[in-house]
Amino acid sequence: MTRVSSTFFIFTAFFTSTLLGFATPALAQPPGWTIEFAGGGAAPMSDLSGRLTAGWDLNTGVGYQFAPWFTLLGEFNFTEMGIPDDVLAEAQAPDGHGHIFSLNIEPQARFPLTSHLHGFVEGGGGWIRRNVAFTQPGVEDIVDPFYGETEIGTETVLSSTTRNAFGGNIGGGVAFPIGDTHADIFVDVRYYYAQTSPRVTAYLPVMFGIRYTQPK
Repeated sequence: MTRVSSTFFIFTAFFTSTLLGFATPALAQPPGWTIEFAGGGAAPMSDLSGRLTAGWDLNTGVGYQFAPWFTLLGEFNFTEMGIPDDVLAEAQAPDGHGHIFSLNIEPQARFPLTSHLHGFVEGGGGWIRRNVAFTQPGVEDIVDPFYGETEIGTETVLSSTTRNAFGGNIGGGVAFPIGDTHADIFVDVRYYYAQTSPRVTAYLPVMFGIRYTQPK
């Protein structure tokens, strides 16, 4: 296990143990509209593991909690990853990035773990779009009406490849209710997969987020 991986798992354990002290009874939220926001890190998997480097991930979702144990969400996910030096050298490009977008329908089932937290499992599907671009950073002189002549950073796209496919994901996590606010804080781990060509799109986000359900 790398130093980054070890640090991440230590942080996750600390985060989880701290929240346990503030948790309230699980599975107590009534039905209602639900909104969630989450962010964290993401690692490329399978064919992408040697072509992209670990990056960051953002996820947002809106849906309806039909019962304390079942929620159906529509989610948008965005991931940005870097490109390894050897791949940049092969492409004769100084810089680059990988972007992955996804829109998913996400059923989620919850179950109690203790009186103060619950677990959840999820699995959904939708559209996944992967874009990999090789770029050339630069500087451009402009005249700003407030600051006068100044320099701004620019980025020229040397080449770009985009792939689209239907894909799916599966995962789960744990959630910690925050008092009587109808909100909870959660840790979510997913595995996304899409059969893009010639390389499949697969990545593993680990996210920390907050979810709020508006009671009927």
